Amino acid sequence: MANKSIDWEVVEREYRTGLYSNRQLAKRHNVSEATIRRKRREGSWEKDLSGKVKSRLKDKESRLVSGKVLTGEDEQIVEQAAEEKVGVITNQRGDLTKMRSLVAGFMAKLQAQLNQDYITIESKGKSLEIDLPLDYTGKSLNHAANAMKTIHELERKVYRLDEDDKAGSYDEALNDLHQQIKEASLADA
Repeated sequence: MANKSIDWEVVEREYRTGLYSNRQLAKRHNVSEATIRRKRREGSWEKDLSGKVKSRLKDKESRLVSGKVLTGEDEQIVEQAAEEKVGVITNQRGDLTKMRSLVAGFMAKLQAQLNQDYITIESKGKSLEIDLPLDYTGKSLNHAANAMKTIHELERKVYRLDEDDKAGSYDEALNDLHQQIKEASLADA
């Protein structure tokens, strides 16, 4: 790779947020993944602020003031990452509102057709009224139900309705599983 001017402080800051993998950082800053790993090792970039970012995100969402004290640099990193996540969540919520409106319009049109017991179709330039086909009705109801189910699932995720506060990080779960496997293998021996 050609000699590049890379702001390693920015790379380290992004690494410490826990939002990006080494591969993602390498791609974002146009360097090799091995270079990211080497710099991380040389610079001892061990501190992962993703837990604090998640906490700050929850604080921003609910507009609560956190009593946690962070260093100035940590505060800036956490604030930047939380702002990015709040922007994503805000956009997702807006998209869900639009989607809900579209599905509601579709369901209203379907309800009107069901109330009429017929639909109007175009055939050879003429408008014809035909009885509502059962397969059309069934498929339409199925599509409406699937759309609403999808919206409900996405809303539960975006609004964090199913989030369990007791759930740990992925690394904690992996370590717990590893420990259980180790204990089970010792018990079998």
